[in-house]
Amino acid sequence: MIIRDIGLVDALMSVLTLQTAMFAAFAVDDRNFPLKMNDVTGAVVSLIILGIGISYQS
Repeated sequence: MIIRDIGLVDALMSVLTLQTAMFAAFAVDDRNFPLKMNDVTGAVVSLIILGIGISYQS
């Protein structure tokens, strides 16, 4: 079960890294949209990882 969760965390971090790289490569003139999307996605990924970590504490 722990190995599966490590794989999930790895996949989430890969999605965040891919999104950041895609915005860097294909960004248009609007600079606010990529920043907002990276902030939202980063927050969601962080909360999921935090939830996984907390679930193993109890």
